Amino acid sequence: MRLLLVASLILGAALTAPAPAAAELLGFGSTGAWLIADDGATRTALPAAVGASGSWSPDGERLVLSTYSRSAWRLVVGPPGGPFGEVPGGAGLEEPAWSPDGTTLAAVTREGPIRRIVLLPAEGGTPRPITAGAEDSHPAWAPDGSTIAFDRVDPAVQQPVPVTDLMAVGTDGTGLRVVTKDGRDPDFSPDGTRIAFASARDDYGEACENEGTEDGFC
Repeated sequence: MRLLLVASLILGAALTAPAPAAAELLGFGSTGAWLIADDGATRTALPAAVGASGSWSPDGERLVLSTYSRSAWRLVVGPPGGPFGEVPGGAGLEEPAWSPDGTTLAAVTREGPIRRIVLLPAEGGTPRPITAGAEDSHPAWAPDGSTIAFDRVDPAVQQPVPVTDLMAVGTDGTGLRVVTKDGRDPDFSPDGTRIAFASARDDYGEACENEGTEDGFC
């Protein structure tokens, strides 16, 4: 069982107001991506592929999606009803997350076994790496736009199962730190002082069945 936990992270900069609530929910599944009405009554398919991901713009007017086409992942952007156009410089990027001020996209790029977090102007440009040398994924912005939280799997620690750490780094690439061990899929609280994340830790300290193995569960 994966637990939802919270870590504290104190940020010194002033915080921005939370983004307006979107009228529809953005959902992803094994066969694509959809807009889902908040009452669950309707579902509209979006132009994204298996394993896709995406993010609302802060004003709720546009979506950025990763979509697989022409044998590569790409970023596309557009209003919920389309049309969607490619983001210049977004070829090869996945898992986009829109910055709170709407100017920048965080995303993931693959280079062989290495996955890096990069920043890209929302209107397109040249991706700028802010992490290196590991398997990094699932970037999430702090509300003040100064920090990115993300997952990191250490390629050197794969036995008996891979170890995922919850990390944070400044948007200038400095201040890299471990927020907590065994954490993934981060999301900041609106005031930026805490991070919610998923974890496969044991159930409130109780021993797990087959703990420490690939078949372990709580």
